Amino acid sequence: RGGLKPLSLKHIPTSGPTGIAEVERAWCAVQPSTDMSWSTGVCECCAQPGGAMLCVKTCFCSCCVIGDTNHAIEGPGGWWGGCCGDILLCCCNHYCVCPIYQGLEVAKKAGVEESMPKAIACGCCCPCCYICQIAREVETQRQKNNSNFKGPAQQEMS
Repeated sequence: RGGLKPLSLKHIPTSGPTGIAEVERAWCAVQPSTDMSWSTGVCECCAQPGGAMLCVKTCFCSCCVIGDTNHAIEGPGGWWGGCCGDILLCCCNHYCVCPIYQGLEVAKKAGVEESMPKAIACGCCCPCCYICQIAREVETQRQKNNSNFKGPAQQEMS
């Protein structure tokens, strides 16, 4: 990454009981902070925002939650693209594609570190929990006024 300064070896002690601690302090001084993680854990299914109702909605109609998230991240096709895409992919037994895609997109837009292997594992092994985590992160970022996430779709009065 740009901005990292090389660590000069002449400042690293080669002996003494504090050698490792000094190297660690010197290394941390030149490293950018990377402690960005999800606002809630993948197994915190009933955590706020969303709570138990988000968990129930995800278990019984995950395509609606996928649609909401797809709208928020301005994914392909908006709400309908997320919802219908999830239904079609589930019919072909590719249920994990939408959660993996959305997990990586939300993480990128929220500044959260998410590896491809973790997204694949969560999307394939516990997709409902992962979809809930992604939806909670979207809502948390909206509450922080993160401009990378669109608000809920507005309905016009007739």
